[in-house]
Amino acid sequence: MSPHLSKPSLEDSLGYLYHLHMMGVRLGLENTLALSEAMGNPHTKLKFIHIAGTNGKGSVAASLSSILQKAGVRTGLYTSPHLVKFSERIRIQEQNLPDETLRKLLGRLCPEIDRLRSLGYGITFFEATTILALLAFHEANVGIVVLETGLGGRLDATNIVDPQLSLITSISYDHEAILGNTLPAIAGEKAGIIKPGKPVLSVEASEEIQSVFQKKADEVSAPLEFVEAAHLLGLVEGTLFQRIRFRGREYRTPLLGQHQLQNVALAIRASEVLAGQGWGITPDHVYRGIEETRWPGRFEVISQNPWFILDGAHNEDGLRNALAAWKSLTGTYPGRIIFGVLKDKQLDLMISQLEETGSEIWLVPVASPKSTSPDELASRFQKIRPRIWPSAQAALEASHPIPARGILLIGSLYLVGEILSRLRQQHHELALNG
Repeated sequence: MSPHLSKPSLEDSLGYLYHLHMMGVRLGLENTLALSEAMGNPHTKLKFIHIAGTNGKGSVAASLSSILQKAGVRTGLYTSPHLVKFSERIRIQEQNLPDETLRKLLGRLCPEIDRLRSLGYGITFFEATTILALLAFHEANVGIVVLETGLGGRLDATNIVDPQLSLITSISYDHEAILGNTLPAIAGEKAGIIKPGKPVLSVEASEEIQSVFQKKADEVSAPLEFVEAAHLLGLVEGTLFQRIRFRGREYRTPLLGQHQLQNVALAIRASEVLAGQGWGITPDHVYRGIEETRWPGRFEVISQNPWFILDGAHNEDGLRNALAAWKSLTGTYPGRIIFGVLKDKQLDLMISQLEETGSEIWLVPVASPKSTSPDELASRFQKIRPRIWPSAQAALEASHPIPARGILLIGSLYLVGEILSRLRQQHHELALNG
């Protein structure tokens, strides 16, 4: 029974959203358009920057949102999944959507979801959450929304919007069962966010991937630019900021790792395009926005001496980037890697990377029905015998004191969120993730 029949609490309304998980993932725009129409079509009343890609979407979105706010633009940021609280997905001026606002909006949204479901529209969790976010942004008089796709692009619920600018980050293997099992096929799904006549920026990539984007851009007369990565100048002495150079200017970013050079560059170049559209962004806004970007759970340093770092690297490419970032920062691989991952990943390729580190590997379950069991993971290792733990918390408790070469906790963002919730002593709204 939906929670709107009596004045619902926030917990009841969020519980209703959780039950929409039973609808699973259903790509297509029909449901989202129907729900948006029922709520007054907020997607037609806002301006957007739309971001797709396999890895780096969130880093680009957070960086660009920070820049826009420094320029005085009232900015909405929509990302997924959340780490600890559901409201992290819907941020206005870097603040999570307030609980009372969330409760009131859900009180209006849930009856319309029920009505549409009675008419045969199988509204899913992500579709409902997307319209919830757009409604919140519209009613908060947001000037522009930085909108991250959930899965793919072409048929993703977010693709009902007509953006000022489209951005596509790096392409690698992930969700192959849905998006395709070749990189050009995956790129083709991401290219679906390219809109007629609207500029699109992407990172430099292989010729086969760039040709997919170029073909789509040509079909719809969208100006396309491939943005080169920034150059790493090194860490700022005594800090955890990378010093980089891009298009003749130097910046400081707290986003660590070689892989962030393309993400930060894409955000900077996007801000230049937006400045040309009249958004009032100056070089100083860009510098301060990049320096003050915050994006938790992505190579997040919890402690130093010894190191303890969390990273939501949940696919082969992400794991490679995180391991390279650790080695660049410390000069060696971690003493211990705590690893947990979901089932829909290239497990053998990730395991081979872990085996090559020489690190002690501890396997933990992810608090999700989609978790790969540590026993199954362990059976796939060929060169070493990893240690199995019943929970991430048990592994962490056994990790004190932290070994001299440090700990990298890595894998699913759900795993990172579970640990962050414990460190922050906050309730983990994992059941509302998807």
